[in-house]
Amino acid sequence: MVGLVGAAGGVAVLQHVAAFTALPLLYWMMFGSFFARQLWFPLLFVMACVPLGDQFIPQLQDVTATLAVGLLDLTPIPVFRSGLFIEIPNGRFHVAEACSGVSFLVASLAFGAFFAYVSYHRSTPRVAFFVLSAIVPILANGVRVFGLIVIGHVSDMELAVGVDHLIYGWVFFALILLILVSLGNRFADRNLIWESDGHGFSAPPISSSKLRPALGAASVVMVGILVWRLLAVPTPIAPGAALDETPLPPWWPDWRPVFHGADAVRYEKLEDFGQVVYLYRVDYEQSREGAELVSSNHRLSDEAYSRVAFEELVVPGGRARLVELVSSRGRHLLTLSWYQIGTRKFASPGVAKLHQARELLIEGRGRGAFVAIALDGELEDIEARTQLLHVVEGLN
Repeated sequence: MVGLVGAAGGVAVLQHVAAFTALPLLYWMMFGSFFARQLWFPLLFVMACVPLGDQFIPQLQDVTATLAVGLLDLTPIPVFRSGLFIEIPNGRFHVAEACSGVSFLVASLAFGAFFAYVSYHRSTPRVAFFVLSAIVPILANGVRVFGLIVIGHVSDMELAVGVDHLIYGWVFFALILLILVSLGNRFADRNLIWESDGHGFSAPPISSSKLRPALGAASVVMVGILVWRLLAVPTPIAPGAALDETPLPPWWPDWRPVFHGADAVRYEKLEDFGQVVYLYRVDYEQSREGAELVSSNHRLSDEAYSRVAFEELVVPGGRARLVELVSSRGRHLLTLSWYQIGTRKFASPGVAKLHQARELLIEGRGRGAFVAIALDGELEDIEARTQLLHVVEGLN
């Protein structure tokens, strides 16, 4: 059911969860609770294959920049931070998405779960090591960025800025993982022996009267998914998939949201509200692969701008997200954005995705839009905030 809902609503994470929970559930249905309890960890460890983590990239970028700047403040190196841009006298560094450390965090969590399971037999040390596997890579990534900036400063920006930047990261994370393993191994249960006593274990026999219904139910589920995929008419990606490469109007600022596969893209300059306000809108007639309204690949801005701060506001028709952006040149933009599903506005992409799936399943409509308005200003600028709210009211 979860997979069918995900396929109908275009919610990829639900499809992934359904796919990787199918094996543990089928095993449990066919062999019963006794055998499932014996293999609880391998069955649950399959869930590590669910591709998660991109949702936390912005938060990890902020944490990494904060840790790096905090460490730089302890050194004689002058430092200035503006959003995700870190400036020192020798040059400017940008904590990009690739620098968030999310890949190492996910790998560390998966390895930490496995190591804790095979090294400890009590729940407390297992949980403690798993938590340590989450904290250490986050802190280590901040130290890594700090080290890259220091190397760039000492070498006058000749080292740690090209290929050696990646090599340094790989070697550093390998050392961190080695330290984590050494620390965990020091407190591992030495008397933990994974072997049989020679007599095996007694288990209740599997009754064919229970096995047949389980196999039948599993077959119905698999056939249902197959029929759904065969009957679903694939929607070709419209020519709008290339609209995100449309040249910007000459009067548009150097701010460009990143949205792929939209059926329509709209740039507009609003001059009836005092200060010039820029409006960006993308419309999606139907959610389909490669052209989804809500996607982890979409961004409020490309790498020309980074986020400084944000908060959610109540606006007519729902909620919107107020975000301050700053460019590498020091220009500040105050943006107010939301997902529009019917007449309702959503600040959270997750909530918007669920509401869009509901609209598609119940009412047969998957239409939606993303709207963003921006002007020059900062988050503390009360006049700019008020003007953006007036624009929202005028758009309604």
